Amino acid sequence: MRWVKIATAVAHLIGRSNYDAMSGQYYARFVVKNVDSSDSYLRQPHRVLELHNDGTFVDEVTDYVLMMKIDEQNMQGGNSLLLHLDDWESLDKYFSHPLARRPMRWTAPPSKNVTQDVFHPVFDVDGKGVR
Repeated sequence: MRWVKIATAVAHLIGRSNYDAMSGQYYARFVVKNVDSSDSYLRQPHRVLELHNDGTFVDEVTDYVLMMKIDEQNMQGGNSLLLHLDDWESLDKYFSHPLARRPMRWTAPPSKNVTQDVFHPVFDVDGKGVR
């Protein structure tokens, strides 16, 4: 629990946090097991996580995503990656796509505990640039 508190403190220093409906907190914490029947791909232990938007199912601005492996038992490996949009070499290619800034409907799987659909584009622009 100590690492959860430290990670939460760091996250609040970075910027505002989104409420996580799945956990009922401003952080989500879960155990990854060798076999899991959840509809969340985050709990699949041998899956490579591709670039994704963690603000998909919330109707508020997502400034950042902080994902940490806090404890490891009976297994080794896994990489952490922090990628800022400004550093993404393929940003122009995807940002210029006709669908990139068009509002889309996002529907959450049952595990997210979100009952309403959310409408927003994949990319948006504000006073600070692309988000």
